[in-house]
Amino acid sequence: MSQSLVRVGFVGCGYHASLNILPSLRFAPIELVAVCDLNRGRAEQAARRFGAKEIVPTANDLVSRKDIDAVFVVGPPSLHTSVAISAMRAGKHVFMEKPSGDNLVQARQIQQTARETGRACMIGFMKRFADTYSRAKTLMSETAFGHPTHIFGRYGHWNMNCLHDHLVYMSVHLIDLVRFFMGDYARLTAEVNIRNGQYSFAISARFDSGAVGNLVSTAQQPRVQERVEITGERQLIVVDNLVNLEIHSSSCNGLDRNIELSDIQTYRPDFSIPNLNQNNLWFQGYAGEVIHFAESVLAGRSPVPNADDGVAVMRIVDWLEHDPTHPLELPQVEES
Repeated sequence: MSQSLVRVGFVGCGYHASLNILPSLRFAPIELVAVCDLNRGRAEQAARRFGAKEIVPTANDLVSRKDIDAVFVVGPPSLHTSVAISAMRAGKHVFMEKPSGDNLVQARQIQQTARETGRACMIGFMKRFADTYSRAKTLMSETAFGHPTHIFGRYGHWNMNCLHDHLVYMSVHLIDLVRFFMGDYARLTAEVNIRNGQYSFAISARFDSGAVGNLVSTAQQPRVQERVEITGERQLIVVDNLVNLEIHSSSCNGLDRNIELSDIQTYRPDFSIPNLNQNNLWFQGYAGEVIHFAESVLAGRSPVPNADDGVAVMRIVDWLEHDPTHPLELPQVEES
């Protein structure tokens, strides 16, 4: 694409879109052409706040426009499916909030449409772009870390209406984030606890690389808490609640393992000094994912995470929802 801006139409102007995604557009090479929402008042407010040139009555009207290159869709999962498919078939690139559909069938429909049309389709797993997690990923690529051998990931949150919502709206974050760090899953087993209609999952994983891991996803606590520990051959990287990043190194061998101050390095965002990089949109990863999508479209490359990544996550969600008592064996290549 020879132009310098991606011309965008936006479907869904609700709370999350207006709080996190629409405000992130200003950091990317994006021109917001039109917005659409079932609630006309919300669409009008979004147009005023974020500089959209026009309000469009329906999603079908928006995706058929000739003056937009890409469609953002932020709403319930079923809306993601219908709008994403119609937009790609109309020749538009798509950024869709996670998950990619309400179930595995819909995720595969999106994947197939992306393959058939050749359009970019990015899934909004924003944690990949969060400040501390992106730093951790970079540290893993350094020689000092070595090959990854084990990961522990925990994502806990408040009660959910049902198991499906727990998995589709919340657990997908942990499943994708661990895959981001460790690569494709090869085999999964799970233990499940149910109390008062709320679920906790303890999952053991083996990855294609041979590394192993443990994931805990629970809806049995009062607030969101998350922690990731990544073990390499020579270092341990810990990210606690997106705020604290620690790098633990070993400076000695044998039984005399004295801890030196230099063995542990820490990074913590400086919230006391307001600046662009500490804005919540950057800290949580929303700005980063939007920038990545726009730059990918302009460069003619596929953004990541894409529709294939969406299917990889929804396969595990489907297993946890319907058959977690049996191990899940995952081939390296997902069949279309």
